[in-house]
Amino acid sequence: MLVMIDEIEGVIVMVSDQEKALEFYTKKIGFAKKVDTMSSGFRWIVVGPRDSNAVIS
Repeated sequence: MLVMIDEIEGVIVMVSDQEKALEFYTKKIGFAKKVDTMSSGFRWIVVGPRDSNAVIS
């Protein structure tokens, strides 16, 4: 059986400077900040196009 991928909901992108990345995605590209939280001492940020389920985290 062949399974085809027809949609990608999210992608994880590792960055060295989260503030610069957040500014780039929200100010330059126009994405919305969807999540910005701390968990176990780590910051987790999720951005994506407005009115879309697609995200970059």
